[in-house]
Amino acid sequence: MRQIIYNDSERMKCWAAEHYHDAAVDDDSHTLGLEVDNKLICVVLYNGFTRHACSMHIVTDGLKRWADKRFLTAAFAYPFIQLGLNRVTAFVPASNTAALMLDMRLGFQPEGRMIEALEDDDLIVLGMLRRHCKWIDERYRHGR
Repeated sequence: MRQIIYNDSERMKCWAAEHYHDAAVDDDSHTLGLEVDNKLICVVLYNGFTRHACSMHIVTDGLKRWADKRFLTAAFAYPFIQLGLNRVTAFVPASNTAALMLDMRLGFQPEGRMIEALEDDDLIVLGMLRRHCKWIDERYRHGR
């Protein structure tokens, strides 16, 4: 059974750190997870909050079974609807072409490159504005 998890932040932060060593896990991180048969398969981390934006990081178990409309709607509803933010930003290692392609399919747009931002790689900066988010209902895309 697929279940969206809202209230087990410490467990989700640990899982994200175990599955991706560069995961942006800190005390400021908020989380959303997806379980299948009581096993986490995806965690979304939100951090770097300002009045208008936050960073969003998707960590998966490496399989493609996590991405469904219900979960993606919940993942984008949190920053855009619940928090009323205008944008989310993703930072993806330049060598992680699978994550870059996924983020662009989700609707993120490339905005820049941070040269040598990681020990052995650059970071690609991607952004999504609330008004361009296809995962939330049209009525929530404009205004606060």
